[in-house]
Amino acid sequence: MKKILYGLMVLCIVPIIVSCNGNERVSSQIANNETVSSESSILTNSASTTSENENNHKEEASTSNPYTSSTEKTSSNSSKNNTSVTTSNTNVTGKNSYKQATDSDNNVKVDSDGIVSITIPKWFLLKMEPDYNYQLTEKEANTYKFTSVTKNADGSATYKIGYNDYHGFLLKSQSSVNAVVYKYKNNIWFSEIDADAGYNNIKIYTKYNSLEDFDDDFGVYIAMSGLQTTFYQYMNYNCSVGATITVYNKDNILLETYEFPDLLK
Repeated sequence: MKKILYGLMVLCIVPIIVSCNGNERVSSQIANNETVSSESSILTNSASTTSENENNHKEEASTSNPYTSSTEKTSSNSSKNNTSVTTSNTNVTGKNSYKQATDSDNNVKVDSDGIVSITIPKWFLLKMEPDYNYQLTEKEANTYKFTSVTKNADGSATYKIGYNDYHGFLLKSQSSVNAVVYKYKNNIWFSEIDADAGYNNIKIYTKYNSLEDFDDDFGVYIAMSGLQTTFYQYMNYNCSVGATITVYNKDNILLETYEFPDLLK
């Protein structure tokens, strides 16, 4: 536990910069990176209107009245030829056809126009970047296609991005998580690392007998894994926030359990 506390102290002292270009807003010991997403257009629904035939009894009035409207004349002529005048149409129901969030956090919402709103709590914003200023960077706006960021009354920030751009963003975010979580897979420390799709449960099997066999970099690794998985979970509308990292020794005996985001707060 001392090693993880050391890692968290490093994160608290050194400004953290998060992005999703395979690199995160992390401490200055980790290279600065940013998220990448592809731009796409937002789908819209089209609609047309329908018209009904005028009653047959207007035919005679249309013939005798010189001021009869063109609509009535059209209906009259159609009636004479027993032809119905209709216009094809597509009904607009107003239903949101975009896939909605399946997690329980309620921090990601998809509007009917395809705009995705992502709300990040204040405490995590400041953990990522102590001097966070609620403004889009040039790359966030021009390269990654975020359309806006808004400061909320509680200090949280809501980012907005197009639906297709958002999914490109998630792919890059996942690459960033994998780069951190699996960084030391099969090296001198670990024999195996296993994680579920949402990174809610991460199991690390080591080659050592105890945590004391690791150097201080192990604590930084655990802290960075917790930070990056938490970021990904806040941004992903299918993943609930919360990661449990369990570490086992070479005999598969549990050495330690780390709970995130609790250890970040």
